[in-house]
Amino acid sequence: MEAHVDKELRQSLATGMTDSEAERLFGCLDRIALASGDRLFEYGKMADCLYYLHSGKLTASLEVSGRTLILGEVKPGSWLGEVNLIDQGPASATVTADQDSIVFSLSHDSLLGLRDNHPGAAAALLRNITQDLAARVRRTSTGLIEQVNDSEFRVAKPEERESWFGGALSWLFSGGAQ
Repeated sequence: MEAHVDKELRQSLATGMTDSEAERLFGCLDRIALASGDRLFEYGKMADCLYYLHSGKLTASLEVSGRTLILGEVKPGSWLGEVNLIDQGPASATVTADQDSIVFSLSHDSLLGLRDNHPGAAAALLRNITQDLAARVRRTSTGLIEQVNDSEFRVAKPEERESWFGGALSWLFSGGAQ
């Protein structure tokens, strides 16, 4: 893997790992080249990978009553699929390349191999994923509840939730990258 890719991946996936652990993680990653229009994964189909968007642009969407609902844009430096890495199941959205893109993936089986052979690397990766998911949940919760005063909270007004919800979906599917 190229040195500049290692640096970017290390910042996103390998925070808290030793150089040796990061190298072991990088050795488990697969490089995927997507052409514009290619689907990385599709709503409802089984998924078991974590993905890191190195370059290009992806869009997360859902088909609802024959119409496409755009959930958000995924920008370079973002990762997605963390839930399916841990708990394989159907994808919660369709992700399509808007332009030629390079993605790195880590499958559930590769994670298990990493756990068995290099537990420090697997533990650091899972800690990073957990921290990212916690930040997303915290941001989601913050948009649903508003503080009225020092001791009183209420559910946000519907118009506030709706504008917040669109922003939260966009943020969620962009991997937090702004």
